[in-house]
Amino acid sequence: ATGKDPHGETVTAQSRPEDGNPGEATVIRFKLTPLIELDLVGVWIDTDKSGFPDPTEPVKYTFTVRNTGNETVENITINTFDVAAVSVRKSSGLLRLRALVPVSGGTLPSLAPGDKDSSTFSASYLLTQSDIDAGKLIATAQTVGVAVNGTPVSDISDDPHDFTDVDTEGDEEPDDPTVTVLPQKAALALMKTGEFQGSGEAIAQPGDTILY
Repeated sequence: ATGKDPHGETVTAQSRPEDGNPGEATVIRFKLTPLIELDLVGVWIDTDKSGFPDPTEPVKYTFTVRNTGNETVENITINTFDVAAVSVRKSSGLLRLRALVPVSGGTLPSLAPGDKDSSTFSASYLLTQSDIDAGKLIATAQTVGVAVNGTPVSDISDDPHDFTDVDTEGDEEPDDPTVTVLPQKAALALMKTGEFQGSGEAIAQPGDTILY
């Protein structure tokens, strides 16, 4: 900075940081908080329009990755994704059947703070009879990435429709597993036929037998 003193002489001064020397740069440091959040939604597709699930019908999963921090995150992938049938009753008790499910989409190259992506990743799971017997599926996924400063980031998925808001990771963000309810219909059909076991006469007589 330059100016004039009361005598008209030119005076100059150089800026300096607090507790620094003239001419040194003033540095303002920002706290970097790289964060990503993953929302997972599963929808059962009733392909035969019966109103009830059948084996091999798909459950379609969508993954929404959100950058909730203040730093760009790169090389985002879905690290793990598994689906479990719940409370399948076996002779030894209750059993959870888990299946690792492949996720299409590869890698999301970059996600800026405040942005979200719902189109890169997707998955489809084909129902089994065990899943239908259980009445619902529980799915969880984990996403990983790297902030531009090299800090690794990750998040366990949350079901945005579940407001229980269980914080598994302790990061003050919910990590509720994604539950897909499978409606059940228990029904039996009984068919009965009868055959006359008479003595060969054209007309039934008292005491003749009908075999069912």
